[in-house]
Amino acid sequence: MRFIGTIIFLFALFVQAHGQTANFTISTTEGSFCAPQVVTVQQTSTGNPESFVWDFGNGKAGNQAIEHITYLTPGTYTIRLIAIYRNIAVTKERTITINPSPTINLHTQRTNFCKTGEISFNASGSNIQFYVWNFDDGSPEITTTSNSIQHNFSDFGNYNVTVKGYNPFNCYQSATKAISITPVSLSGTVSITQGCIPARPQLRIQTGLLRDDSIAEVIWEFGDNTPPEINNSNNVRHTYNITEPITEASVSLSTHLGCQASFTFPEFGYGTPPIATNLTMPAAGDTFCGSEQIEMQATANGANYFVWQFGDGEMDSISLNNTRHKYKKLGDMSVIVTPYLHGCAGNKDSIPIFIKGVIAKFKEGNFCNALNTYQFQNLSLGSIDEFKWTFSDVPIQQDTFNFNASHSFPQQGNFNTKLWLADFETGCLDSIQKPIYTALPLLLADKYAVCKDSAIRYFIEQDYSPEAKFIYEFNINGEVLNNGQTNSLSYYPENFGLYNDYVVIKDNNPLTCNDTVHLSTPVRVKGPVANFDITRSVCFDSTVSINNLSYPFYSYEPITSFEWDYGNNEKATGPQPEPYYYPRAGKYNVKLIVTDIGGCKQQVFQSLTIHPLPIVDILPRHDTICLGDSVQLIAYSSDDITWNNQPFMSCRQCDTTNVNPTQSINYIVNALSEFGCKIQDSVMIKVFVPPTASLSAEPERVCYGQPAILTLHTEDESVINWIPALDISRINNQTASVIPLPDNKYRVIVSDKMGCFFDTASISIIVHPLPLVNAGPDIAGEFNSMVTLQPVYDNHIVSYSWSPVGGSLSCSHCAYPTIILTMPQEYTITVKDQNGCESEDKIKVSFNCNTGRLLLPNAFTPNGDGLNDYFYPIAQGIDKIISFMVFDRRGFKIFERNNFSPNAASLGWNGTIGTKQVQTTQTFVWAAQVECEGTLITHKGTVTLIR
Repeated sequence: MRFIGTIIFLFALFVQAHGQTANFTISTTEGSFCAPQVVTVQQTSTGNPESFVWDFGNGKAGNQAIEHITYLTPGTYTIRLIAIYRNIAVTKERTITINPSPTINLHTQRTNFCKTGEISFNASGSNIQFYVWNFDDGSPEITTTSNSIQHNFSDFGNYNVTVKGYNPFNCYQSATKAISITPVSLSGTVSITQGCIPARPQLRIQTGLLRDDSIAEVIWEFGDNTPPEINNSNNVRHTYNITEPITEASVSLSTHLGCQASFTFPEFGYGTPPIATNLTMPAAGDTFCGSEQIEMQATANGANYFVWQFGDGEMDSISLNNTRHKYKKLGDMSVIVTPYLHGCAGNKDSIPIFIKGVIAKFKEGNFCNALNTYQFQNLSLGSIDEFKWTFSDVPIQQDTFNFNASHSFPQQGNFNTKLWLADFETGCLDSIQKPIYTALPLLLADKYAVCKDSAIRYFIEQDYSPEAKFIYEFNINGEVLNNGQTNSLSYYPENFGLYNDYVVIKDNNPLTCNDTVHLSTPVRVKGPVANFDITRSVCFDSTVSINNLSYPFYSYEPITSFEWDYGNNEKATGPQPEPYYYPRAGKYNVKLIVTDIGGCKQQVFQSLTIHPLPIVDILPRHDTICLGDSVQLIAYSSDDITWNNQPFMSCRQCDTTNVNPTQSINYIVNALSEFGCKIQDSVMIKVFVPPTASLSAEPERVCYGQPAILTLHTEDESVINWIPALDISRINNQTASVIPLPDNKYRVIVSDKMGCFFDTASISIIVHPLPLVNAGPDIAGEFNSMVTLQPVYDNHIVSYSWSPVGGSLSCSHCAYPTIILTMPQEYTITVKDQNGCESEDKIKVSFNCNTGRLLLPNAFTPNGDGLNDYFYPIAQGIDKIISFMVFDRRGFKIFERNNFSPNAASLGWNGTIGTKQVQTTQTFVWAAQVECEGTLITHKGTVTLIR
């Protein structure tokens, strides 16, 4: 369904807010708006619209940035452009008026004329202000306000006279008349053009008059000095009494439309019978040999030609009074001559003659399996006493034995065959000679392997002489081509394969065989067969798949290259192109050129139409509503639309529909063009429903000062407000941390982002007090003395835990343990009450440092036996060794270690200096600085390394 609906006012507000303006221009080729009219509209909107919908006001619609629409009838039309942006649609309307074109007709008295001169024209029509006339005879156009005009045509011819009528809107309509100005045709015949006077022939005329014209007057001039005769009939009889040739007989006529014509009859004439006819033979006697050309002569007074009859069935007509004739028969003949004057016969004269002797005559024919061998059939007349055949290839050899001769000529050449006869009784001789042509023609081609559609030139070598005037009939791949007397032919083969071609060489003698000459080697017409299959029309969003069907006609000549032209200057190579996506809709000619290994090329075309996709856009692009509300969706398209079958929709086939979904949903609309192309658009409607909220705490009971995690159970996109906000630390949108106080309640308010609905939830956490414990004051005593710890507890404590455990501590889970003061130590007492709440306190115990001792041996044996291998500090009540150094007798330091705990053998000196062991028993000096309760004490001494 095409969108013709109304844009809601909210869009107009958005337009002003965003500064987007729809606009377009209207133009025509000639600048006029006259029906019928092609109008071009072009969008000029600001802000780069994404798509367009046009309503042209005449039931037509479009969706391109530039459209061409034809208005067939006059009227006022409102053109509406809907420019569709990302979130809004903007409308612009313009009104155009298609003015009526005038009606006009062109009239004239007639359209066919038989004479030049002035012709009147008249135009009729409605609401015409002025006229522009064009007479198609090279004269300039004439503009008039009058609807009638006269024009002088000076030449015969055919003219298309056109008049344009313009109305006040500058709209015009034209009318044309085809005018033919041709002279009257006049021709004539004479029924009797020769004969004896008085002659009374009929003179007849044929005329070509206009359909509505007729003869007004016909004047006949007979050419014999008699007065002209006016006779309007198309024929007349006249008596001629003169013998002079009639050269000026003519006729002239005029018609009722004023046309005139004249005609002069071809020469004719009549005569009187010639007299005193006399036929003579200049040669003596009346008997002649059949070989003679007999001369005959006739005289007659007044004759201008003679008709001869020779008595052998042949005749002759000649203006001379003598003739020659050779007879083809023997025996008695009667020669008759008749004189004539303009077809008027005189008296005949005749002479009997006798043809004696012999007449030479033969027929020739050859053998089809030996074309150079001829048989000669002797058809000679008379009493033949002697004959001889002579053949020009062997002129000294004569055949006097075979009445019907046979002879094999050389296979190539031009020869003569002569038959000589003699009649001894009459002494008459006769001979006849005929040419013989032989050849061994070869039919050749200028190439024997040729690409299809490339030229082959066929030609004959060792051919017959051109004097033979033979006919060449080429038979090329089943096609018969009569090439006349030309023995070569250029041919463009249109089919693949082996061409076993031949030529038939013919003459007009039915007794000779045609010479059929075959190619010695067939011509191989080769190359690839180019073909592919393609869908002839697809929609713009589809790729075009091409199935290459090409193959080499000869498998041993493979195709080596494939050149594809998609018809848009895009090309591809390879045997099978990938599916191709055309970037624009339109019509294309797809071409494939294939080339084989021999360089032969073939090409093939296929037409393809890419139909544009329809355009459809939904506004709004997205929306949010509260449950129970509705929203209007508008689908903009110039093609038929259908909404998917989705719930809570007022109309599926309407461009404007109301929806009130109960949950968030994506509404989809489909547009279908007249070519079956589809496209769809969708809009997500977010529906906010009443939220639900509940709270949970982990843990639900806490000891005083212990944190708890509050968890809100609700929708992810809810807007959450915690109360009291200052006491709660958010972890994420739905969890928070709190350190609860006794008798405190925590609350949350949950709402959707639109503020449609809200819900609340609250929770209280039980807070237990902490148990009381006091470890007592710090203790300082003598080294290695025993002390009992005396903390103070409340009455609800159920467990005790001391740390660190071990060492001199008597127990770790009693209320009052004892310790021995061997080293400074801080102890922590942790107590737990019946609610699991814990408290702790600390106490520090130490001893006096002046009683502490640092013990080092005065000798050691670093021999690797695991006994007394290291020299190191041994301490009681010492916290840390600050430094420990060993010096040789010269005062050089050979060992040092800093900041380490005492009583660790591996941290002492192993008796090496550098990397070498001391090899003899020696005495060394040591110095140590130790820390006890923050006091630094320095000790020195000597040690003996025993080897």
